[in-house]
Amino acid sequence: MPWILAVALVLGASLVQQEEAPLSVADGEALNAALTEIVQNIAIATTTASADADTDDADHDQPRTVVVSERSVNGYLRFQGAPLLPAGVGDLHVRMAGEGRVTASATVNLDTLRDQQERDALDPLRYLRGTVPVTAVAVVQSGDRTIAFDVESVHVGTVPVPPAVLLEIVRHYTQSDRHPDGIDLSNAFRLPHGIKAVRVEERQTVVVQ
Repeated sequence: MPWILAVALVLGASLVQQEEAPLSVADGEALNAALTEIVQNIAIATTTASADADTDDADHDQPRTVVVSERSVNGYLRFQGAPLLPAGVGDLHVRMAGEGRVTASATVNLDTLRDQQERDALDPLRYLRGTVPVTAVAVVQSGDRTIAFDVESVHVGTVPVPPAVLLEIVRHYTQSDRHPDGIDLSNAFRLPHGIKAVRVEERQTVVVQ
């Protein structure tokens, strides 16, 4: 699911593990299982919406929820998802703290980003070189089939930098044929059809469908 990867790229991290055991391939497979359930629920929602349109009836069933654990996301990023990451980004790890808050970081190669355009003397990226740890704290806000990220703080190594630095890093590393200018994290995103909201809780995220 591209939106899952986008969230992972923006909020990945290399924090010290506080898990009971080392991450394993099985942890990543648990995320795959959760994604399969999400896709199945989307198919059900699409079929139900079509049936309701034909019968002029509404579906009043309780929303379906899928729980995605912090451990499964990190297992996926460590194993199955590692080949999908862009060159220059590594050691992704996510920490879900509850109440929508996510702490995350990754090792990022800033050389190509720094050389991409001319920078003035006050731009912190002018003085940063090589592969460095980038850590961010953000609050995820979601509802009415949208999701948005309120970036509270960003550190490159131990140096605090403006959130705009993270936005530029994300835009650079998410450039593609579909998004030639990259993904602008300052904008809210529309969730795929069949997903109503994404709720970040302590050590897990709940997908409401």
